[in-house]
Amino acid sequence: EYDAKYLNALVDEKNSVDTVIKHIELVTIHPKKAANAYGHVVPWEPPVNNIAKSNLIRIHLASTEEEVEQLEFKQYGSGLDINFDVGIVAGYPLKLPPHLVKSFRLGCFSIHNSLLPKYRGPSPVETAILNEDNETGLTLSEYSPIKEDVGKILAQVPLKMPVNPKRTQVLWFLCELGRPMLVMALRNLEFLKQQALDQNESDASYAKEYNEDFCRIIWEKDTAEEIERKSRAFKGKYFIHTNWLGKKMRRRISLEDYKVNFREESGAERLNTIHERAARRLLNCCQENGGLFIKFGQSIAIQSALLPPPFRKELSVLYDNAPSVPVEQIAPVVEQAFAGKKLGDLFIDFSPAAVASASVAQVHTARLRSDPMQRVAVKVQKPEIRLQIGWDLFALRTCARLIEYAFEVPILWSVSEVEQRLREELDFEREGNNSELANRDLAMLGDRSLQRGIYIPRVFWHATGKQVLTTEWVDGTSLVHPEKLLDEGWAGEEIMHKMVSLFAFQIFVSGNVHGDPHPGNVLVRQHPENNSFREPQLVVLDHGLYVRESREFRRQYTEFWRAAMLGEKRAMARVARNWGMPDADMFSTMVSLKPPKIGRNRRSEKNRSEESTAAKGATYDRHMELKGRAIAALRDSHGLPPELVFVTRNMNIVRANNQSLGIPVDRVQILGQYAALGLRSMLTDEAMSPARRYSSVHGVEPSRDKLASRLGGLLAGQWSYISFRVVLAAAAVGMAAYRLWCRTLALVTGRSYITDMDTILDDAMRRVVERKLGYQIDTSLFSA
Repeated sequence: EYDAKYLNALVDEKNSVDTVIKHIELVTIHPKKAANAYGHVVPWEPPVNNIAKSNLIRIHLASTEEEVEQLEFKQYGSGLDINFDVGIVAGYPLKLPPHLVKSFRLGCFSIHNSLLPKYRGPSPVETAILNEDNETGLTLSEYSPIKEDVGKILAQVPLKMPVNPKRTQVLWFLCELGRPMLVMALRNLEFLKQQALDQNESDASYAKEYNEDFCRIIWEKDTAEEIERKSRAFKGKYFIHTNWLGKKMRRRISLEDYKVNFREESGAERLNTIHERAARRLLNCCQENGGLFIKFGQSIAIQSALLPPPFRKELSVLYDNAPSVPVEQIAPVVEQAFAGKKLGDLFIDFSPAAVASASVAQVHTARLRSDPMQRVAVKVQKPEIRLQIGWDLFALRTCARLIEYAFEVPILWSVSEVEQRLREELDFEREGNNSELANRDLAMLGDRSLQRGIYIPRVFWHATGKQVLTTEWVDGTSLVHPEKLLDEGWAGEEIMHKMVSLFAFQIFVSGNVHGDPHPGNVLVRQHPENNSFREPQLVVLDHGLYVRESREFRRQYTEFWRAAMLGEKRAMARVARNWGMPDADMFSTMVSLKPPKIGRNRRSEKNRSEESTAAKGATYDRHMELKGRAIAALRDSHGLPPELVFVTRNMNIVRANNQSLGIPVDRVQILGQYAALGLRSMLTDEAMSPARRYSSVHGVEPSRDKLASRLGGLLAGQWSYISFRVVLAAAAVGMAAYRLWCRTLALVTGRSYITDMDTILDDAMRRVVERKLGYQIDTSLFSA
């Protein structure tokens, strides 16, 4: 999939106005059947094939040395040989014979993922990560059919390794560097060939081939850091695994409890008792281990829409029960972050007790030594976190593997993304950069009212490091206390309109999304520049967990929203299939919390009697049906964009904040407006791009050289925006009419009626789960 990016670069170059490429053909291996990560044999085709087919590129299939020897390049139907000028080898697993290499008039060249002569061989990226190198790179060299990676070097691009690099991450960075390098090399090939350098053999090293046995954990030898490094080096290639050598467990754990006691003969009451025991054990585990275990428990509590209520009830105490450590233990962390400086050299009036404490850090107030009038918030990482994180994440992956093995529920696909985000959240310099990025995005927004209504505290970089973040202290009232906000006279509608608009803008327009907008991270204050009347300003805190949406995901997500609002089921199904989710109903449940359709709704008197007689078996069967569909959905989720998990998390938390203030705004309307704006912006960008056009049938097409094509793209963008907004306006009018009707009925009948979409969805979820699964879902679960 990474080498396919190079073919894309060549196709883009071929379709450009001043291209040097006239014709492209592809040599790759045969499609085949292979086992996926869960051991299921599925059809597999090289990713380059899809690119070649969509661009009408001829494909030559050669999976053996004999097939490579017999390769012939001829024109279709004419029998005439095609004289190719250049051959590019990127990730092809077989050696090319000398006669084929010599057949290219200007030469054959290979792309290698290292700065040759360092790490010749098949595993340069894995070796660089295992050796903890600070730098790697990409090399374009002459291809040698005798010995790999020894040819003259035409071009090289260095890459500084990211913090805690992963194989897939480094390969992606290298591809992004390699695409322009390859095009540049083709445009200047004669000059680069003249300047090509021989490799210095004294500097040469070899990156051997690693097999799956190398990834087996040796408990007597491997440290937590080595295990974690192997996990990063072979991400997406091999799983880290072990042979279980532990002693017999003395305590019954939740997994055993479910395996032994979750039976068909158990009624709803018995099943709920098992859920309660499991939730209590999980809470004890998180509290006893601390650190990231508290964060894991928080994540389960806030995302427990389809879990039994005991999990949210038990785990919700983790929000305000994270213990802080004394300032005597915090001071060394600050001093270590700023070598040669004491706590007093940076701050004065440093509060002896933390004013807030979370899973990985705690906050103290202080004043800057360099500016005593400036009051600041100093966020300091707890001292044990750096020592504990390696084992915590290893325990997370091990538990996920154990659950997957015991219950056949494929969840490992989500662990790597969670690991990456948690590690990023521990880098406070990244958090400071995220907050400044959010400020820059807001500055680009044309909505002056929203710009004025949002404030992100300033970062003081001279007092900020990897484990210490110093920002401007801002007084305000937290959304954790909605009653206090109302007592202070703030209107819930103003607050929530600004909040929903901000995060809708991030999701659909800017693509940089706050991943944790819970009530404790939002303050409300009087706008400091307004002394005439009350004007709320939201202060957004804690920018450690951010998600960078790819343009492709943002395009698909906005199209999904447009299709949902316009009732275009085919378009919705197309997006779901692109994300590897053929069960559209289960996909809708996962994304929007729409109640799943479980079993058939047979509610005749006779069937009610039968259901009453067989209530225990029916409850069990429905649990098993939901489990089976969840397994199928997760098994098919290899194509699910990682951004979707965190974008959905953002939406659900904002939804909870809206509910805590009495649902003063129509959240769906605001999200739809920004989705329309984001889709128009992307369509306009594509229309004005010099050499790219988007087609719903063929994807990106190279035909922007005509004025009519540009105008057509602009009109398509405007039509998409107008039709989207018309539907939103009609929906708003419909909801207003529905509310008026409900109020009229309430005056006549004296009964109350649901008049907002969020509560309607909650009520539907509650009734479906209660009827089908046998337990009552707590619809206040989002108010955590």
